[in-house]
Amino acid sequence: AASDVYKRQIQGRRMSQAEHLLIDTDFTMGQIAQMIGYTTSSRFAELFRKSTGILPIEYRKLARNKQ
Repeated sequence: AASDVYKRQIQGRRMSQAEHLLIDTDFTMGQIAQMIGYTTSSRFAELFRKSTGILPIEYRKLARNKQ
């Protein structure tokens, strides 16, 4: 349905925003979750892992090790 497509687009935008915040800032998972529109860091972590295959904290470590 169209609403599913819309939800996926919003979630995709949130995840790319999260990726940027994880790499370029020192905000906590809870702060990032709230900034991109999730009420809990656990929900954010769950959706981030679904989207990228890894948890946000692991993503941050891997991305920063590459820099």
